[in-house]
Amino acid sequence: MKKKSILVAGLSIMIIASMAIAGTLAYFTNTKTANNTFTVGNVAITLNEAPVSKTGDTWTADQEAARVTENTYSNVYPGAVLPKDPTVTVDANSSDTYVRVKVTVSHAAAWKAACAAHNITDLATIFGGHVEADWSRAAITESAEADTITYVYNYVGGENAGRLAAGETTGALFTSVTIPGGFTNTELAAIGTGNGFTMNIVADAIQAESFNSVTAAFAAFDA
Repeated sequence: MKKKSILVAGLSIMIIASMAIAGTLAYFTNTKTANNTFTVGNVAITLNEAPVSKTGDTWTADQEAARVTENTYSNVYPGAVLPKDPTVTVDANSSDTYVRVKVTVSHAAAWKAACAAHNITDLATIFGGHVEADWSRAAITESAEADTITYVYNYVGGENAGRLAAGETTGALFTSVTIPGGFTNTELAAIGTGNGFTMNIVADAIQAESFNSVTAAFAAFDA
């Protein structure tokens, strides 16, 4: 039996939020950076988002402008709604692919405790505007050692149940990140311990040939 080789490509975006407390107010400063796209074999993807600007206390995304791999969020505060629409595009010369996105949030224990105190039953609700028809949550994993929680979403949209051809683009996984406004300074301090909380977004792609579904494809990817 011939062994099948799995060709994969991925990249990551990290959102870093640092927090400072002054008086009775807690403020966040948030910077996102992105690694360059890299490819292995004949699979190539790009992860990007709309450019964001701030006027007063409001951030807006320019959907008409060229998409970017980096935005900076300054003076972020509790209750702030930060436009963010991570989208994956299969490059023009790539093979057909299946795509998934993993969102990892740091300081998971503090986040979960704060959410429970404010009747927020799912931390992922801070990710706003899920395109439910296009994305399916495949798993939630936690690491006590790293103090992280990771949400895994498979892309299942389009005409071919998630299979993307060269040049095709997913819908956005979400359209914003909201910093809960009801959190106390103590809760915010716990979430922002050290250098602040991070949200790390990673897109994975796997060549679609030989797989009849995104689930089967990423089972092989993980194996």
